[in-house]
Formats: sequence, C-alpha cells, structure tokens
Amino acid sequence: MTVSLRIMTNAATRSTPSTSLILRGMPSSTGASVTVSAEASGASGVSGGRWSTVMGMFLRWWCSCKAPGPTCARVWGRRAFLKCQRLSIIAVATIRVMVAGGSLREVSRRAVQSRIARTAESLFADKGFEETTVDEIAAAVGMSQRSFFRYFASKDEVVFEGLERLSEQLATRLAARPLEEPEWDSLRRSFDPVAERFADPEHREHDAAIQRIIDRSPRLLAAYLCRLERLQRALTEALLARAVRRSECGTDEVVVRAMVGGACACLHAATLHAAEDPEAFGRGLDRAMTALRPAA
Repeated sequence: MTVSLRIMTNAATRSTPSTSLILRGMPSSTGASVTVSAEASGASGVSGGRWSTVMGMFLRWWCSCKAPGPTCARVWGRRAFLKCQRLSIIAVATIRVMVAGGSLREVSRRAVQSRIARTAESLFADKGFEETTVDEIAAAVGMSQRSFFRYFASKDEVVFEGLERLSEQLATRLAARPLEEPEWDSLRRSFDPVAERFADPEHREHDAAIQRIIDRSPRLLAAYLCRLERLQRALTEALLARAVRRSECGTDEVVVRAMVGGACACLHAATLHAAEDPEAFGRGLDRAMTALRPAA
C-alpha cells in the first residue's frame, strides 16, 4: 500500500514542503510486517530532524490502527491531523491506499466479511447451518440484520466467503506466472495456496469444518459445485489471455478448458487423499499432475 503524506507549516508565508511514506504490507496489528522508507524534500524553516519527528508521529499513529474495519475506515476516510506543538507543524495526512486486493474501502469490507464469516462458522458448528438464523449471526457479530445484508446477500454466501477469496487468489497467481512457462506448470504453481493451507493445521481444520457443513446440505453442495465451475472458467480465461499476450494465434479453447479441468481433477483427487494424511497433499498433487501431464 502507498501512503501519501503532506506536511504544512503553520505560517502561511512559508513554503510548503512535502514528503512521502511508502508502506509495504499491512499495519502491524494485522500480524504482517511493515516496511517503511521515507523521502523528504527540502524546505525553508523545516529541518531534517523535524521531518523525522513528524514522520515518526505519523507512523506511530498508523501502526496503532487496528486491522481495517468500520472504525478504521472512518478514520482513513478523512484527513488525519497530527499536531506537534514544539515544532509548530501540523501534519495533514491525505491517505491514498492501493493494495492488491483493491481499494481501502474494499480492504475494510473484506475484513468485516471475514469477521462475520468466522462468527457464523462457529454458530454453524454449534447449532447446525439450517438451524442458525441471520439474526443470530448479526447479533453475535454486534450488528443489525440490515448491516449483515450489506456484506452478504444470504446466509449461504457466508459459508463460501473463504472459497471465493481462495479462488480469486488462484486465478491471480495463474495470471502472474511467467509467459514462457508451460501452461501445465503454471497451473500447478497456481495451486500453491491450497498446499499452503493444507500445511497449516489451523487453516486445515477450518477448511475441513466448512467442507462438513457443505456436505450436510444439498443446497450448499450444489452452490459449491457451481463455484468450482466458476473457478475453472476463471483459470481458463487466464490461460487464454496469456496466449493472447504471447501472440499465439489459433489457441484451441476446447483444449485449454480440458487442460484446466484435468488440473482441477488432480487438485480434487489430492484433496480427497489428504483427508486421511494432510501432509501428503503436496506429494499427491505432484504425482497426479505428473501422471496427467499433457504430451509436449
């Protein structure tokens, strides 16, 4: 993410210096690291030490923020005024955030969606999916039913919140693979996030609990299969778009769709095999994809 910071002196007659802070990652409270670099332009009446102090104040304020949520979004949605009386400087921070997942508003929205989903999953595990109501989920999160529907169109969508994000991640990874890499190898590498989730006990248990909820409901199972079909379409479109970038004319869309379907079948087989031995997921996926590798 990129944060733009403008520093203005109190005296209107003085020149207005400016500086920028480049933050990579999320604030430390989200569990991710923050890397900071700063570059200040010179200006009359403002020494380098004063710049450092003001930038330090801004950074402390930034890192004290909680993970993006409704409260933080309101703070970031306005200008943040930081006053240093000793230096007679007011730092007016106009924040512009660009992240891989979208705008600041989208980051905030996703954080709230995750909180709702985690709360709902706990209720589903205790009471069952069909027996849990939207009102109960909203009350447990601390919001109204109306607020709930701002984030999810239905209770069913809550179940698939994690799958939707994972699907986006797989498609994004595939699109980012090197153009010269064989399609089959790119598909295998795009599945790395799934392997990483299987390697993490917490994620593995969470995903298994969600799958049990889906398996018990014919309605959810049908919706799950539809989402898997959407994932295959997204992966197919990513490969077709890459063929265009490589100026490959006459790419057979049927063959590409079949290739994606075969790769997803390998992924599904490895997932079923890993139900008994989670650590075997990566090896099983590699064996399956090696066996089904298209002829050169």
